[in-house]
Amino acid sequence: MADDLYSDLDTSVGGLSSVHLKAQLQALQAKYDALQVEAGNLQHANSELGKRNQILERNLSALYSTAMTEIARKDKAIQSLRQELEERQAHYSSNKR
Repeated sequence: MADDLYSDLDTSVGGLSSVHLKAQLQALQAKYDALQVEAGNLQHANSELGKRNQILERNLSALYSTAMTEIARKDKAIQSLRQELEERQAHYSSNKR
């Protein structure tokens, strides 16, 4: 019965000692803690980049809207100048006859 109770334990000479296992556990725990900190830093950086992206999208949208308004204004001014030129040319042609 005693053999069955401890049958899952490694009693070979190549087995790891409890001191070695504790050292491995501490190393893994330290690595885990470092990865947790890094993950937190990455999440914070991701959040900040998301905020900056939203700001840039709003700025780009406003710039596009302003550019479209300015283009429409310039087109209107060009059309007005063309019409004025045509009227003057027509007036000049009619006066020349």
